Amino acid sequence: MKIFSSLKYIPGMALFCILSLGCRSQKDTTLNRGLQNLTTRYNILYNANLLLEESLLTIENTYYDDFSQILPIYKEPSEKEASSVAPIIDSAIKKANTIVNEKTQSKYIDDAYYLIAKANYLKANFYDASEFFSYVIKTYPAEKELKLSSLAWKTRALIQLNYLEEAGATIDSALKYLDPSSKQATEVYASYAQLLIRTGKAPQALEVLGKALDTNPPKKYRIRWTYILAQLQEANNQRDDAFLNYSRIAKSNASFEMAFNAELNRVRMRDEEGNRKNDKIASLRSMLKSDKYLDFSDQIYYRIGDVYLERQQLSEAIMSYQKATKQNTKSQVHKGLSYLQLAEIYFRTGNYTKAKSYYDTTLNTLPPTFHGYDQIRRKSENLELLADRFRIIAKEDTLQALARMNEADREERIGQLVREQAQKTINESGSPVNPDAFIAAIDNPNIRQKEGKFYFNNSTAISQGFSDFQRKWGSRPPADNWRRSNKTASDVTETVQNQSGTGTLTQNQTPSSPDERRKAYIAEVPLSPQALRLSNERIAAAYYDIAGFYRDEMKDKDEATRTFQELLKRVPESSYTPAVYYNLYLLYAQTNRQQSDVYRDMLLKQYPETAYAKTVLNPRYGRDADEKEAAINQTYNSVYLLYTSRKYPQVIDEISKAERLFGKNKLSPQFAYLKALAAGHIQKLPPFETALQALADTFATDQLIAPIVRQHLEYISSHREEMNSRPTALLEYDPMNIFMEPEPVQSFAANEKRPLTTSPANKPSETVPAGQGQKVETPTTDTAPVKTTTEPKAALPPAMYSLPDSAEYYFVVNVLSPGVNLSPSRFGIGQFNRSKFAGSSIKHQLKTVNNENQLIFVGPFFSRKDVTNYERSILPLINDIMKIASERYNTFVISKQELEKLNTRAMINSYMEFYKNYK
Repeated sequence: MKIFSSLKYIPGMALFCILSLGCRSQKDTTLNRGLQNLTTRYNILYNANLLLEESLLTIENTYYDDFSQILPIYKEPSEKEASSVAPIIDSAIKKANTIVNEKTQSKYIDDAYYLIAKANYLKANFYDASEFFSYVIKTYPAEKELKLSSLAWKTRALIQLNYLEEAGATIDSALKYLDPSSKQATEVYASYAQLLIRTGKAPQALEVLGKALDTNPPKKYRIRWTYILAQLQEANNQRDDAFLNYSRIAKSNASFEMAFNAELNRVRMRDEEGNRKNDKIASLRSMLKSDKYLDFSDQIYYRIGDVYLERQQLSEAIMSYQKATKQNTKSQVHKGLSYLQLAEIYFRTGNYTKAKSYYDTTLNTLPPTFHGYDQIRRKSENLELLADRFRIIAKEDTLQALARMNEADREERIGQLVREQAQKTINESGSPVNPDAFIAAIDNPNIRQKEGKFYFNNSTAISQGFSDFQRKWGSRPPADNWRRSNKTASDVTETVQNQSGTGTLTQNQTPSSPDERRKAYIAEVPLSPQALRLSNERIAAAYYDIAGFYRDEMKDKDEATRTFQELLKRVPESSYTPAVYYNLYLLYAQTNRQQSDVYRDMLLKQYPETAYAKTVLNPRYGRDADEKEAAINQTYNSVYLLYTSRKYPQVIDEISKAERLFGKNKLSPQFAYLKALAAGHIQKLPPFETALQALADTFATDQLIAPIVRQHLEYISSHREEMNSRPTALLEYDPMNIFMEPEPVQSFAANEKRPLTTSPANKPSETVPAGQGQKVETPTTDTAPVKTTTEPKAALPPAMYSLPDSAEYYFVVNVLSPGVNLSPSRFGIGQFNRSKFAGSSIKHQLKTVNNENQLIFVGPFFSRKDVTNYERSILPLINDIMKIASERYNTFVISKQELEKLNTRAMINSYMEFYKNYK
């Protein structure tokens, strides 16, 4: 019996021996292949896949979902999450490598490489994962299921690497070969939906995710994707469908947090009926009473704040958001979002000091990986730019509203508002703006508002506005005919130094009396059609700058589109209209072709002769325009040389020829200005004044020349008797240089030890960029780009440079040629400084670097903030200012310490690399 009983072990032992021998043998026989396939599939691959499933489960369990945003399709690994499971994944990779290196006769080599690719993905080695998936796709094209899965996973890897264009090409390949009924359809559609969400294409993502759900995915994905589907439906204004799907999640066995957020969304979306306006608030407050929602009280208060914000009940909204920040929370994200909402409220209501504080707190609270973190940072850093533009809009709105009143009401209203403001300045110096205060008070003069967007109720804005007035008109006493008050010679010198510009003066320059303040602002009320047109131009310019900021800096196309449309709504006709049509044509081109065509047709019909229309019709127009621009620049340089040589009749003749040859072009105002100056040197005052007035009328919205011409006309009005007595309107030597005669060239070589700045005692006050917006002449770019060069490798690594907050700074134009004549360009910079930053101590100088480059540097500025404001102000006009081809120069900001290091082209290129990455 024992013998027979022992025989039952013989088959197992024999099988073991066969398997062992088969595994050791490398002969290509049917038996060896079968044995290797057997051990590979049911032993190595099976166990390796179990390890990956275990790792994936761990990653998903530790993943944090931010329900304030559209959830990702998959819970993707990060380096932090992957590090906890790295040893397990490494073990799986080792097993797969065993198959590749030892099981060479197995038919599962492709699966082994696929497993290695997935393992790298779960380790957050997305680049390596992408390469392994590519290898599988190229090496095993006949394995259709494996190829499709690899394409789907590669798409996900490329999304994580932010290679979105390549991800789009990869998923297109998968869709090309996909059978919708195959089991790979789920992951292909899901990966495609993730790409569409990432690229902001919610409508398409909604459709594709629906297809993924139709493939009957695993339960954990079905619940998650249904929630995401509801989010996408809500984003696409399909509220009924969204509400239905949120309800399904709230009643399902989803995680408690997902079910809670689904319920919150249901409450928020619930329609208000009749007078039951507090239904949403009551429902949310009832949730606060439940112990099971104790850990989510911050989110409930946040949603209560949202409801109040929708109803424009700002005090209640602020109170709710502040309560949200004080709750104990498992995640800093929700607290950060409450701070962000507070920042947005204070920003919209004109309290920029508090807005800045809350933006900074938001950045300190949210993790840097938060989606949209960089946008918040950029907005915080550029808050002064936005605030300045919104102040311009608020001021012009207020002045136009005052202009619509009859004279008696206007006088009474301004008097009342100025008295109130004077008292506020005494009692509440530096006090923050009440967030509930809006633009009111105009329609009801009896309402005594706290500070808000109404211009004369805002101490910050009114002080800023008076500074603008002083820069334009100087310090004027409250007397009749104040525009033409007589002055002594010393008065003239003082006024000239503070004439029309847009650099900011200090706050202590506020008027000495309420009557002076009242007269100052009455002067700016746009009572004539011309004044109203210029006021609308300033509004359009401000909106254009804001839209450009959202488009270029924030990369927020939706907000840029809304701002451009608001510009058209507020100012249907302005010098910016063709540029706005062109921008909307481009912005809609990817999302709404029909709307894009509407703006294209409007541009071609209403403005067929503009560069924008010509670019739409002829893609070569930009190249042709560059050639024409070079010819115009060359002509201007020649004319300028004649002017500096005092050959005034020739200047007039050559400019007349240029006008006939080139027609109206971007330098037309500058040609006209030189022509007027040349005429002033050979004619008496009347024809010179007539030429200036014609220039001011023809180019009223020009940002470079028109402000200077208005200065000249005001000076002539105040000094008519003296100028009438001159033999010619302009003298060969004017000690005050009132009429922008060319300045002597200040230049030195890079190896000269020459001081770059004045004494710190002359430190200018903080500079705010000009209120004028950008008027684009060429549609290929709306702001002057920082151009790069392909020169030899830099002598110093970029890490050797720095841009501290406080230092002596310069704005630099780096000209990539040692011999080009820069006098006309420097004349343009002088015009810009005189126009925009009059009264400041900045000047421009020239530095030759190693007979390789020329640097025009403007300064000094005494903080990075000041020089950045100057940069933002000059860049939109830099192509008009520089009379050389745009590819021959670039610009940057640099401290005095770093500027002194730039003694070779290689050093300049090194700094440019640093500055490009810094920006």
